[in-house]
Amino acid sequence: MTQFVDISSLGTGEIVAGVVPHESEAPDFWDKVSSVQPDTVVIIDSGDNEDPFTTTSLGRFEDMEVDYRLRLKSDGVISVNRELDGFEYADMVKQALPEASVFPISLGANVSQDDLDVLVLHLDEIIPSSAIVIAKRELSPLAPQAAALKLVQDTAALYNFESEDASDELYIVSKFSELRDGQQIQETDQGYFYANGKYEEYVPNTTLYAVGDIMLGRFVETLMTRSSKRYPFQDMGGLISDVEIAFGNLEGPIHTDHRQTPDFDLHFSFDPIMAGLLSAEGFDIMGLANNHTYDQGIPAFLDTMRYLHEDGLEFFGHPMEARPEYVLKHGDINFIGFHDTFQGDFIEEDALAVITDTASADTFDIVSIHWGPEYALTSAEVQQELGHKIIDAGADLIIGHHPHVVQEIEEYEGKLIFYSLGNFIFDQYFSPDVQEGLTVGIEFTDDGVMYRLIPVIIDKSQPRPMAEAQAQDFYNKLADRTGPDLADEVRQGFILR
Repeated sequence: MTQFVDISSLGTGEIVAGVVPHESEAPDFWDKVSSVQPDTVVIIDSGDNEDPFTTTSLGRFEDMEVDYRLRLKSDGVISVNRELDGFEYADMVKQALPEASVFPISLGANVSQDDLDVLVLHLDEIIPSSAIVIAKRELSPLAPQAAALKLVQDTAALYNFESEDASDELYIVSKFSELRDGQQIQETDQGYFYANGKYEEYVPNTTLYAVGDIMLGRFVETLMTRSSKRYPFQDMGGLISDVEIAFGNLEGPIHTDHRQTPDFDLHFSFDPIMAGLLSAEGFDIMGLANNHTYDQGIPAFLDTMRYLHEDGLEFFGHPMEARPEYVLKHGDINFIGFHDTFQGDFIEEDALAVITDTASADTFDIVSIHWGPEYALTSAEVQQELGHKIIDAGADLIIGHHPHVVQEIEEYEGKLIFYSLGNFIFDQYFSPDVQEGLTVGIEFTDDGVMYRLIPVIIDKSQPRPMAEAQAQDFYNKLADRTGPDLADEVRQGFILR
């Protein structure tokens, strides 16, 4: 486990850096900053300047004296300007350290990785040991459950210096601290500090992220051609890549002899580049048990598996068969996929036998199933009966899809059934319901399994997490469909079991 230190016992020079939380009025954090009395505080925040890095040209900043020595040493690396954006927490610095000088650094709108590395090396060269570097941790503009899911991996990045996917501010603080041997970290309820010393690796909770139907052909392909290949994913705010395992239902084949599917045609085909795109966006696993992965026949289905494998993606399930060889065993998590629509050849006894043979007390067994009537906001009785049998056979969680809309959640024997997550990426625009989807963040904690409900709005085939007010309206409607046993938890956006 991480070694913690009592910040109050340390003096000037022993604290390397700090990360102030999103709520910058954090008295505990600033009390600890005050206790070590640094001579200079280097404060970092994001801005919109054209230059990568900018500091003030004035002698005072937010009524604090500017450390002109650091400014002189930064000529050629950090630009100067009278006006700087951001720094909402400057008042807190002033209150905590009224005698200290400051050196503000505003990050430009388009800072490259190379730029950040140059700045980190420069700061290590010029900043004296009597100074402290502070950056603000922006949780994100996402609704609370989406932000909380991202927070798990962000925290691991802070502890383990694996900050390449973190914000620019956190990257600078983490890498600077690593250079200064500030590898002993204290976490408080209100922030983080790097102090001199060593610590053991921090292992975060395992996190999964489940999404609904992913259809990358037909008019979605047209939109990608008009804009960019990243078009469907570019508003997801890093949620897909920030978890350990991201998975979804791939609603069609990736075909070597791909031809774009005409609008309204129901026989899908996806370009071979889509496998690499899914991998690059952060997906790890694709479910193939649905009514479209056989759209171009067996050769295209074989192509799909080959392309996914070549681009580092795992997969599970089969559109026509329920057999043990189509189970994906990923560590202590098993992914089991079935297809049960009118176009399939679903044999209930075979499917239940696969679950019974696979599930154990030492594994977490997820059944992903394509089922149910399209566009129905509540599940059919036949879904409910099968769902209960799947749980009785040993499944720990059911993730449903196919109806293209979000259906209710049920708890049965202490296990959750998400009857349908709805669309994630699709070219359906004819009703509000098909342009909303539910994604689920799953975190394995010491207290149980946390299910974070993260609804998305799908704007012209482009999902984005709903803002807080919109998400709350979604929760309220879903709670009404879900029923009294889970309604209160659904309204708050998370379920702990």
